[in-house]
Amino acid sequence: MSVPVVGLLALTESAGVTDWRQFWSTMVLLVLVNSMGGASLFLVGVRNGGAAAMTMLSSVVPSVTALIAWPLLGQVPTTGAVSGLLLGFGACRLGTATSSSSVARTAVEEPTIGG
Repeated sequence: MSVPVVGLLALTESAGVTDWRQFWSTMVLLVLVNSMGGASLFLVGVRNGGAAAMTMLSSVVPSVTALIAWPLLGQVPTTGAVSGLLLGFGACRLGTATSSSSVARTAVEEPTIGG
């Protein structure tokens, strides 16, 4: 979905890249840090906390971003945004309220190297 939007913006934008070396070094850094780093952290979280906990954590990110934008950018949440935050909080609380899950958690053994 974003490729057509970026393509349209690139065609309508009049500014060009003035420093190609800085452009490519920034692109490589963004790809490595954001993509590979984020995926690695997510997989470590799945290994340590389970897929359900990481999925819930991923669903909380927009809410936390909205709350951080309030003091940093001065964007006061609207009534609808606050209602959505409260509804999401309630859903996360309800989803984690049970002490035992009906899904059995099985341990996955990693193969040992060299033996």
